[in-house]
This record gives sequence, C-alpha cells and structure tokens, in this order.
Amino acid sequence: MILISVNLLAYNLIEANKVKSVIVLLTLILLSHVAHGNEVPFIEEITIVGQNTDNHQISGAAQYIGEKQLQEQSYSDIQRILRQSPGVSVQIEDGYGLRPNISIRGVATERSGRITLLEDNVLIAPAPYSAPSAYYFPTAGRMQAIEILKGPSAITQGPYTIGGAMNMISTSIPTDRGGSLNAEAGEDGTYRVHATYGGTNDSGFGFMVETHQWQSDGFQSIDRSNSDTGLDVEDYTAKFGYSNDRHSIELKLQYADQDSNQSYLGLTDGDFGNDAFRRYGLSALDNIDD
Repeated sequence: MILISVNLLAYNLIEANKVKSVIVLLTLILLSHVAHGNEVPFIEEITIVGQNTDNHQISGAAQYIGEKQLQEQSYSDIQRILRQSPGVSVQIEDGYGLRPNISIRGVATERSGRITLLEDNVLIAPAPYSAPSAYYFPTAGRMQAIEILKGPSAITQGPYTIGGAMNMISTSIPTDRGGSLNAEAGEDGTYRVHATYGGTNDSGFGFMVETHQWQSDGFQSIDRSNSDTGLDVEDYTAKFGYSNDRHSIELKLQYADQDSNQSYLGLTDGDFGNDAFRRYGLSALDNIDD
C-alpha cells in the first residue's frame, strides 16, 4: 500500500497548477522506487484514546496520556502534564496547579471555565452548564491516565464543544493482589506520598484503597511576614467492584482536603521583574480551604 498525503491548508495561497506539479512529482518518485525494487516505507501507526478500534468513532482530535507516561514524568502538577499535548495551553497562577487555567483550541483559560472537565467520565464542576469555573480540581498526582478530546469529539461529554473536554482517569482496581508506594521529598519542605493497595479474587470481587499526601512550605516570600505560601493536600480513595462475563459494577468513595496559602493578588510588571517570588504583605492572610 502506498499512501500519498498532501496538506492543502494553504491552498488559497498556492496556484492550482503548482499543487498538481507537486503531486505528480511525488507520484513519480514513489513509482521510481517501486520500479527499482526499493521498498516504500509504511507510515507508522499512531494509537489514540487507548485502542485502535476506537479511532473511527472519534469525530475530532484526541490524545491519550497513559500510565507509563505519567509514571516516567511523576508530575503532580496538571499544567506540566498537559504541556505535552498540542492544542492545549495553560496560564500559570499558583505554580502548583491547584486551580489550573486550561484552554483547548484557544478558548478562554479562566478557571478552565470553557472546557468540560471530568473524573472517571463524571462532570466535576458543580454546575457545568451555568457556573463551570473549576475552583475544585482533582489531585493530578493520583491519576492513572488522562484523555483530551478536542472540538466535536467532546460533544458526548457535556457543554463547550468549541474547546473540548478533559477526562482524568483515577487508579483502577488491580487484577492481582498487591500495592505500590511512591515517596518524594524536595526543597521548601516539600514532600509527596502516593500509596495504593488492592486486588481482585477469583469470584470477581475487587477492591482498591489509595492515599495521596502532598505538603510544601511554598517557594514565595511575603513582605513583612514569615507566613508560608505552600499547601497541605490530603486525598483518600476507596473502590469496590464486582464483574463477571455479563455484568460489572463499581463503587468509588473519595475524600479530599486542601489547605493552601494562595492568593488572587498578583504583582505589577516592575515588581515581578525585580523578584518573581515576591508577594505583597496584604496577601499574608489569604488562604483557600477546600
């Protein structure tokens, strides 16, 4: 099979006879390779949204960031994870991704209010059609995979199909009994612990318990104050499921507590240029407790 693909996005800027000449030239080159017995390399197949069989069901662009990629990067900031996805942009605010500003296909970024956000295919915004601003956002460090659907492919997920949808897939119930532990420590009194344990027995019953602990003193300094600018996040998740050849059911229980010394107050351009890690003294009492 020989596949010839020509990008005509700038067709109105190129004369038609020039486009025809390019197509003819490419065809002659390929035929020359075949005539001389040279093998024509096949285009590498790209898998999106988990499985090849799902490709024909997607009406727009999509990307699947799997467990292997997330483990290699080990990011707890959703904004760093999404930077590898084309068509997705972020506006950094607190430096930790606690309340990210995400844009897909150029829509407004404020509190990700113009894209559809889901966790395990469930809308996370309290009022996704009337007040979708995401002041609550799941902890990205406990996610197993992330699906990004752009444009019309997000029509089945909810509103704002002009931008798209992002579905975060939490840790699934493991098939074999076992657990995992990931512990990290860094500067500014930062540590992160992610632990899971679970399994499925021969009768089809399974369970999984998980905790994600994240703490930091923060990297900013407040004028005339010794208050920290960090965070304290605790996540606890439990899943119970049963499946057989014909049926499956799953119960998910999740509790999250977040105490972050973050502020809406920013810096002027001049002050930011002098010290990007500075915060004005009036922001010392600012705190967000979810």
